[in-house]
Amino acid sequence: MYVQIDSVVSLVQTPPTEKHYSPPEFGDALPPWATVSGFYQFWTGFVSRRLCAWADKWNPAQAPSRIERRLMEKENKRFRETARKEYSIGIRRLAEHIRKRDPRVAKHRTEQARAAAEAAARQQAEARAREEKKRAEQEAYRKAHAHEFEVSCFIRYLHTDVL
Repeated sequence: MYVQIDSVVSLVQTPPTEKHYSPPEFGDALPPWATVSGFYQFWTGFVSRRLCAWADKWNPAQAPSRIERRLMEKENKRFRETARKEYSIGIRRLAEHIRKRDPRVAKHRTEQARAAAEAAARQQAEARAREEKKRAEQEAYRKAHAHEFEVSCFIRYLHTDVL
């Protein structure tokens, strides 16, 4: 269904003076993510190249003077730009609507969330391992130097005037 939509939009979109351009393929149920991503990047960033002549309010050929004709053309240009923007926004909204309901996008998001959770768990495990190693090294140092600490305490004791 959606493949037909993008074909129709691309045919309507191409001005008669340009060669037909082909938008990215929608793909099937199991395309690589690059295909799906390219499709949605193209259509969610869509900017129309249509002329939008139907939005004209005035017919400049009926203008009585050159000044009025230029004013009519200027106003028609503004109407065309507005129509082009609205058309582009409509296409982008359609693409967003399709993306929200696309199971391939949902699958990709769950895979990304799973990968992020695994990376966070791996980082926590590494941090715990570093902390445990540090604690073990400190304990080993304390045990190795415990005798020196006892000797220094004994020497201090001897140097004090107990009597």
